[in-house]
Amino acid sequence: PPGVPGDLDRRLREIPTDGSPVALPAPPVLATCAGYLRARHELNAGYVEQIRRDCGQPLVVLPYCAGGVSGADALAAFAEPLLDGTIAS
Repeated sequence: PPGVPGDLDRRLREIPTDGSPVALPAPPVLATCAGYLRARHELNAGYVEQIRRDCGQPLVVLPYCAGGVSGADALAAFAEPLLDGTIAS
């Protein structure tokens, strides 16, 4: 979003979890990021619903792979819903 540092996700991941004091982005920046993520989620959900409605076919729900799919184990986990018939209505 405008006004949000492009590396904010990396900076937030680097915040120590041991209770050390850190300087966080200002609350309006965090609120902007949260609002942006919520809006993207709602937009994507709307697209999925439109595809389901337009196609008239059931949807297969695939797992979210943050780091991508690499290696046989990751590919098997990604493909499992395709192979076992797990369908979302």
